[in-house]
Amino acid sequence: MKSNKQYLKWCAKQNKGIKIIKESINLEKAYLKKAEQALKYAIPK
Repeated sequence: MKSNKQYLKWCAKQNKGIKIIKESINLEKAYLKKAEQALKYAIPK
């Protein structure tokens, strides 16, 4: 089984693999909102 580090190295070598981009506050907020919504459904009250 490959480690996460090995998968990231493989992905970075691909033509359209992972890329490091400039940070974005809007993107960060969208990810956090989506994660919070997912947790609401994963952890019922």
